Amino acid sequence: MKKTVLVLLIVVMCLSVVSIASATTLKPWSAAYTYDFPAGSFSAPDFIPYNLHFQWSYPTAGEHNGGNGVLNVSEEAPLYPGYVVVRGTFGTFAKDGDACGWQCLQLDEPITIHPDQAVRFHIAWRTDEGMSRQDAVKHFDSMEVTVDLGDGPLEMSQHRLIRQTEPDFWEKYICKFTME
Repeated sequence: MKKTVLVLLIVVMCLSVVSIASATTLKPWSAAYTYDFPAGSFSAPDFIPYNLHFQWSYPTAGEHNGGNGVLNVSEEAPLYPGYVVVRGTFGTFAKDGDACGWQCLQLDEPITIHPDQAVRFHIAWRTDEGMSRQDAVKHFDSMEVTVDLGDGPLEMSQHRLIRQTEPDFWEKYICKFTME
């Protein structure tokens, strides 16, 4: 009986050490940022340049150009359900089909949208190094992420922090942002 209790106690202690080590492993973190323009925000015909920009102050100050491009607004463009998601240099995505049978499409360049299309600018940031959750919260809280369409920067909204575990995470996750 004493041996069984001792072995069980040692196993529980070892599992606790493994759990603590796993919980404290530093991993990269990500957050998505969006800015929405409702349907009818753009007039046709038009060409609208845009720029996505990051700036942060923790743990050290820095900034990064998140990509730029041009939206072509045309009555000839198809109208997609939900949002067309513009991700700068990472592509533009739209939902095609109804709620039960939709698929995610990556749209060809140049980006052409219908004036009645809702548009969501989206950019994500992934830390280069692993961080604790506490440091990740401080880092992402210090970020100012903007989209500028020529009339001055517009602050994008941060979505939840995600502990990055898969290298192709955003490719699997991006299409959720096409939904209203």
